[in-house]
Amino acid sequence: MSFRYKTILGVALIEASLLIFLVWSTIGMMRSSNESLLLQRAESSTQLFVAMIKDPILSFDLATLETSVEQLLTGDGVSYVKVWGYDQLLTHGGLTQAPTNADGSSAKTGFDRTGDLYRVVTDVGVAGEKYGQVEIGFDAAQMQASLAEALQSASVVAFVEIILSALFSFLLGTWLVRQLEDLRDASKAISNGEYGVQIPVRGKDEIAETASLFNNMSKDLQTATQELLDLNQSLEQQVLNRTAELAYSKQ
Repeated sequence: MSFRYKTILGVALIEASLLIFLVWSTIGMMRSSNESLLLQRAESSTQLFVAMIKDPILSFDLATLETSVEQLLTGDGVSYVKVWGYDQLLTHGGLTQAPTNADGSSAKTGFDRTGDLYRVVTDVGVAGEKYGQVEIGFDAAQMQASLAEALQSASVVAFVEIILSALFSFLLGTWLVRQLEDLRDASKAISNGEYGVQIPVRGKDEIAETASLFNNMSKDLQTATQELLDLNQSLEQQVLNRTAELAYSKQ
């Protein structure tokens, strides 16, 4: 794999890992915050409703209970209400059949199997003696929908960010590789005997410094090679002259 594609792949993997962690942590915090707000609203609404119907349950005032249930159902996010008195269902409203909890139970505080509904089950009693029970279901589908929308939006932003990072790393890799390719081609030229070859120096970074040192080395190598050739030529001329002198003296 070339240096360019290694750069692109490396930057993309780092960016993707950071974005996945960011999206995951952000959605987790949003989920926790929304669930906390839902639970607080559900608890306060349930306690207020229980305070209103204690006396009607004791007196079996079904008309008042039905009116209270109807008023509670007009509130935002309330899906159903069930009121028991002495193990007897006195009144109910909203959903005709309440979904079961995630663990399969039918009357327990918590989210249902789909997570779209949160139920609160509270005993009604006096001095620790239970004489009734209230079950209220709160709509959590809107919360789930907002989280899904946020996840979708964050995923799109993350995807665009990865694409932009890959493009940036491609441009960066191309710029870096261009200078490295100049070094490679110049090195091949020197290995083929083309001493003194020079490459363009771009910028003031480490690669530019390396290119500058390479140019100096190439010049020094050309100078040293030329000096060596001149020396060899001078020696050869001296040998020829000495040979000629010896031959002449023998005559």
